Amino acid sequence: MPYQPLKISTEKPVLSWADHDLASAEMQMAKNVASLPFVYKHVALMPDVHLGKGALPGFLTN
Repeated sequence: MPYQPLKISTEKPVLSWADHDLASAEMQMAKNVASLPFVYKHVALMPDVHLGKGALPGFLTN
């Protein structure tokens, strides 16, 4: 499954393998994660990404 880079302004790129449109709260959480200091290259959103309590289940950082 190919990924799509999200067109959002972030410190590090956010790459999405999700097969659904992200809700605005999920997009904001992805932006927040991408601005964290431990993110090395990018944030990867897996197909099962969804909004959680204080986290974004289904994401990885590289």
